[in-house]
Amino acid sequence: MNRIDVINSHIHPKTKEFFTHIGTNKTNAILQKSPQLKNYKEVLTQLKGNVASKMTYEINEGDILSKLHNNGALSIVLNRTKQLNSLSLDMVTKLAVLLYAAREDSRVKVVVLSSNSPVAFCAGGDIKALTSDTKGYIQNFFGVEFNVNYILDTFKKPTIALLNGITMGGGVGISIFAHYRVAASDKFVFAMPETSIGLFTDVGSGYFLPNTMPISLANYVAITSARFDAKDALLSKVVTHVASRGNFDTLKATLCEFQFSENTHKDVKTILDQTCDSHGIDGDIFKNLKYIEEAFDAPNVQTIVKNLTDPTQDAGQNEWNKKTLEVVRKKCPMSIKVSFEALKRGRQSASLKQVLTDDFRLGSRMVLRPDFIEGVRAVVVNKTNDPKWDPLNIEQVDDEVVLEVFEPIQEELEFVE
Repeated sequence: MNRIDVINSHIHPKTKEFFTHIGTNKTNAILQKSPQLKNYKEVLTQLKGNVASKMTYEINEGDILSKLHNNGALSIVLNRTKQLNSLSLDMVTKLAVLLYAAREDSRVKVVVLSSNSPVAFCAGGDIKALTSDTKGYIQNFFGVEFNVNYILDTFKKPTIALLNGITMGGGVGISIFAHYRVAASDKFVFAMPETSIGLFTDVGSGYFLPNTMPISLANYVAITSARFDAKDALLSKVVTHVASRGNFDTLKATLCEFQFSENTHKDVKTILDQTCDSHGIDGDIFKNLKYIEEAFDAPNVQTIVKNLTDPTQDAGQNEWNKKTLEVVRKKCPMSIKVSFEALKRGRQSASLKQVLTDDFRLGSRMVLRPDFIEGVRAVVVNKTNDPKWDPLNIEQVDDEVVLEVFEPIQEELEFVE
């Protein structure tokens, strides 16, 4: 099976209908088996070149819904609700095509991303699909997903992500690069949970975590999979605004009805400032920021562990350290070290492109490690939360092996711009 066959074997028939609905029959043909198409880059390149001129955007069923409103607001809705909108190759391909078209289409003034789930914006990537398939699928999924992250980061028109609940992993990747990120005050939960399942903090987190929050907090988030509520997310700049439930529920309608001027960014800011809060009070995480800084502002993981086991701290720090060390010891040791190194490199990188290129290398390798299969078994499938990591603890992880997973691969990530 060649790589385009791998892509097509995971493209749902409804997706092929989707590309017909949005206004071009050529895209439907592109998604058929074709020996001329070798990988995600060729798929995205051909789809990108065939959608903008005849796009209708009227999609009323499937896992991605869309509509272009009369005021120029393009609404894109995640609708895989039973799976908490976990991202499949199917979904990220649709997102890429919609964003390519919206970027070039003068009718589109703003893009509004939201979810039909009452409890989640997006819980991350479809982890089970990554464990049950071939390397071809893995690379194609990451290739399209990371291209979507990059498209959002370089998007000029206002993009607004309405985050009504769980926003984790891949869900962070399709929202953190939006210009405006609005959390529902009562249900929002942010986390990068990859160290819990033998992966690493991807979707450009090496770039956005150190650039949105103090490095000690970025290390803490990546290593412990800590969860932020709306207050913590606002203070750490994971979100730009927080809205009460009543205001959040009406915000999408407002954005899809407002008559935008030529200065759409100013208009969006005015709407959000009138309906949301952009000034937070300390959440649970920030109340412990002093402790986090003492332990996680460190040059390497070994020093973090040393800090967490230092008995000479005050009583409050000692108690917090003890609890946090218990959390750290449950995470995948290899994932912790790889995530820490990724943050270190990302902090020194001048571009999201380079970080996503590293993420593609890491994703292509880490998903094939036994730790990932074991993590998914214990946390996602059986829910026993008893993974058997290899190596078993942080002290046994070979730093040379960590550096090796960052080495270039034969087929590097390519960006379809």
